[in-house]
Amino acid sequence: FQVVVRVWTPGAVLDSGVVSTAPGTFQYNPSAAPTISSVTPSALQPNASAPLTVTWAMAAGAEVPNATAVAVTVGGAPCTDGANNAASDTKFTYVCTAAGFPAGDFPVVLTVPAAGASAPATVSVPLTLEGAEPAAGSTAGGQALMIRGSGFAAAPEENIVAVGAAACDVVEV
Repeated sequence: FQVVVRVWTPGAVLDSGVVSTAPGTFQYNPSAAPTISSVTPSALQPNASAPLTVTWAMAAGAEVPNATAVAVTVGGAPCTDGANNAASDTKFTYVCTAAGFPAGDFPVVLTVPAAGASAPATVSVPLTLEGAEPAAGSTAGGQALMIRGSGFAAAPEENIVAVGAAACDVVEV
């Protein structure tokens, strides 16, 4: 790959940026990046922080630069209070605390300084519906419906609810 840098000056015409090409090329080497082999647990409880163990490795012979500075994100949020433990020269476990998330599948990405980021693994958070009240109502709508369960997003606008094909306004979580 050729590395190209464009610089746009604020207020300049967008197409008038200065362009420069680095000498040589950039060679992508997938074996230089860390690889996640497992994430435990693979499912988290909704909206509750939880410990997460990421088992990962570097390819044999790959440089492991400063493995103590490893960082993990879950759904783009930092996994906090992390500690990296070496099982061998190339195999590691990283234990950290994942933030609470609503229902969904979230990418887990591990980054090692100077080696780059892993391909994402996935951790899931279930959506559990326990019931709805009242049990019956008008087909014309206009009646409040309370849904019990877990995995809802904290902000009402981030939840989508429908009864049949009719969308409902979510007013409170």
